[in-house]
Amino acid sequence: MDEIFIHLPKYLIRYETGQAIDSLAQRFSLPNEPSMQDWPIEVADKQRLDEFLSAYSECNDDE
Repeated sequence: MDEIFIHLPKYLIRYETGQAIDSLAQRFSLPNEPSMQDWPIEVADKQRLDEFLSAYSECNDDE
C-alpha cells in the first residue's frame, strides 16, 4: 500500500488552543470538558457541517 505524506514547513503547522476551543464551544454550544483529550474529534458532527462551514469566514485565525 502506498502512503501519502504531506510535508509542511513547521511554521505552517497549527494546533488548536484552549482559548479557541472555549470560543468555538460557546459559539456552537459544544461540550468542552477537561477530560476531553481530542476535542475536535469528540465534537465532530457531520449533521452540523453546513453550520460550521458557514461560520468559517467569521472566525479569527486561532478559531
